[in-house]
Amino acid sequence: MKRFVPLLIILTAMLLASCSERGFNSRLNIESQLVPGVDFGGYHTWKFAREEEYPRTGIDILDEPAYRESVAKLMIGQMDQLGYQSVTADPDMVIILQLMVEQKFDEQKMNDVYQGYDMAWAQMGGDDYWKEGSLYMFAMDAKTGRQIWSSKADAKLDEQASSSTKKERFKKVITMMLEDFPPATK
Repeated sequence: MKRFVPLLIILTAMLLASCSERGFNSRLNIESQLVPGVDFGGYHTWKFAREEEYPRTGIDILDEPAYRESVAKLMIGQMDQLGYQSVTADPDMVIILQLMVEQKFDEQKMNDVYQGYDMAWAQMGGDDYWKEGSLYMFAMDAKTGRQIWSSKADAKLDEQASSSTKKERFKKVITMMLEDFPPATK
């Protein structure tokens, strides 16, 4: 029994330390899609579709110029590892990033079927509203403008997370999305 208590304390501490990140990962959904029939053998260079690294998000900490630059460097590094070279002119493909944040609510509690009933469980509370973020990433053929690959990540946003945690999670999502990007072929 004396050995069991310290072991239990250690395991509990490890579990609590990992809960916040595990909770983030469990609420994260990433879907990538390669357009059928696309041969990536002709793609070797790329650039962002817009002059800036990505469009303004409306979330102050993610719109800081230094942070946007760090995201651009992260993406350039990830694409380099996949075998694609970042260029400033005449790329084979362009990458577009788009971030949306939506206010969501528990639709079941707002269902008209329950109108007129006095049901305590159906009262809307603070936990029934949340923000959900969606990050879209598109790869387009630079010459034809045709989409060749896309990825979408959805997650419930953690409003209580610190600025640094939000930034690290955003970078982690971009890295995870690019894991599904096809490597360059020669």
